[in-house]
Amino acid sequence: MSKYTIKFQYQECLKRLGMDESKMVPEQRRQLKLMFFAASAQMLLLLRDDLSELPELESCEILDGMLKEIGEFIENLMKLQN
Repeated sequence: MSKYTIKFQYQECLKRLGMDESKMVPEQRRQLKLMFFAASAQMLLLLRDDLSELPELESCEILDGMLKEIGEFIENLMKLQN
């Protein structure tokens, strides 16, 4: 499977988060996959429609900020689970 597909990225995300679909109930699996695909679509639209119109440095700074925001969210979520 090509790494340039949403399906591949979904599987990579599950691995990164230590999640196993086989341990999820079907509705949880469906909702998780729906949200991942929807969020991926939103980010791709942001890249195509908005960030592509900005200067490269500004776009990179915005992406770095968003990656930091995601990292902080996941870190805080993992702390709550422990």
